[in-house]
Amino acid sequence: MAADPATGTILWFGGDRQLGSTWTWDGTSETWTRYLPLSSPGVVTSPGLATDTATNTVVLYGGFGSNSLISDGTWTWDGTAKTWTRHTPPTSPPARVYLTMAGDPATGTVVLFGGAISHPGGPNGETWTWNGSAKTWTKQTPPKSPPPRQAAYMSFHPPTNKVVVFGGNDNGAPKRNDTWTWDGVARTWTKQTPTDRPCGRDKGAMAYHPGSGKAIIFGGAGESPCPNTTAPSVTDTWAWNGTNWKRKA
Repeated sequence: MAADPATGTILWFGGDRQLGSTWTWDGTSETWTRYLPLSSPGVVTSPGLATDTATNTVVLYGGFGSNSLISDGTWTWDGTAKTWTRHTPPTSPPARVYLTMAGDPATGTVVLFGGAISHPGGPNGETWTWNGSAKTWTKQTPPKSPPPRQAAYMSFHPPTNKVVVFGGNDNGAPKRNDTWTWDGVARTWTKQTPTDRPCGRDKGAMAYHPGSGKAIIFGGAGESPCPNTTAPSVTDTWAWNGTNWKRKA
């Protein structure tokens, strides 16, 4: 799911049951609406989905196709026209699944990090940015990066103008509980050293909460033992203020 800035709704696409449905949530009327555009990404599981504020669209990349092959397709959703458009940029990230993506309004791009480039296995540590105006992907080469991972948490944090990444897994290794921030202007990753943090986890949700000025994570699969919760499913809620994590519930 991702916010659709053109219509003030939430876009929902795909899912773990190999669904290819496009739905939007109108928070004002509290209604779901299904759309049947002539063209769409089709049946796809676990793609990356993020808001592109520069073009007022939602960007989708990768995922599992109905044939269980990993996709390298780039699509954008125009909420005003109610249409999906496939793009064929000259360069794209290698096909992947379980990636993380987030819009970066500080640079007018969408940031993609990690994911699995084969299944099972193959966690990746590349950073790519999507320029929606130019319809191009660019591979970034920062001096240091988070270790490779898949199924991590990711969101833009407006108070610091940075994208924050937490957790994920590296296939067989303990689930991660490190925190990194991406400065899109400087094109650098910085490892953060909070005084407290959630236990290692993956496959949960992370989003920015404007009312509190914090990025919120909830749920996922936790590393055992995971204090104050029951592994493998975790049900605790944590907030990131740009410097530290604090458990909220």
